[in-house]
Amino acid sequence: MSQNRLQGGPRRRYAGRSIEKLVNIISKNTFNNYPYDTLDAYRPHDNLRNRPKDTDGLLRRGCTVSDIQALEKRLGVTLPEDYKEFLSISNGLDSIWDGQNLVDYLAGAQDVNWQEVDFLEGNELPLLSSHEPLAGTGNMLEWPNFEKSRCICLSGDINDEDRAGHLFLIGQDRLQPAKDYFFKTYEERNDTQRRELDRLVQETYGSMENFKNLEWGLISWTAWDFTVYPFNGIQDFLEQMAEASLRQERPWLNMFEPRFRKLANA
Repeated sequence: MSQNRLQGGPRRRYAGRSIEKLVNIISKNTFNNYPYDTLDAYRPHDNLRNRPKDTDGLLRRGCTVSDIQALEKRLGVTLPEDYKEFLSISNGLDSIWDGQNLVDYLAGAQDVNWQEVDFLEGNELPLLSSHEPLAGTGNMLEWPNFEKSRCICLSGDINDEDRAGHLFLIGQDRLQPAKDYFFKTYEERNDTQRRELDRLVQETYGSMENFKNLEWGLISWTAWDFTVYPFNGIQDFLEQMAEASLRQERPWLNMFEPRFRKLANA
């Protein structure tokens, strides 16, 4: 198993599924696996979670072509094709179970907007997993830091207290310096280190060529994790959320609702 992981990357249960199939899987898994009764005990009685009525309860009516064109005009950009495909299938998704909390990563098109991300200032913008390369290998990456930046927030208003989790599209003004740093550093590393970096790039983006041609970065961030996670577009993000939403409640963990900060064993 470990040899397969090193050679081919982590197993991806939902790799290659269509976006339509993925959003249906996420909705079904959230409906079946989120422990509403258990975790509602830690919320105020007058502010319980809205429960989906069935396995399709997270889905919304998709956007029309004119809706998506209006969003692009309002933002002043051409959005990634996979994100536009997602919007045509479902105009956002209601709260997703990620195996630990409900997260609100995908707002409706009407709520998508440019946001100042001052709270990320001074943090690195990693384009690969922050857990690798492994410490002690001499192959660690020190990505450029966020400076005062505006990103497109696919999660809507970052100040909305009723929403948890953020998903950001990163434009070339922040993406290109991070890519430049990686390729400069890559040239300075030895053959063994380059092979490790090759593997990490392949795991995230499929190939080094895809990484070089990346037009938009996509990252998630939550206020309780403080870790930036990169994705190879909405397709990759949905595949990973479909996998995460399969997880059952693990009562030995300190489970909490991010907004209320109440631990299950408190």
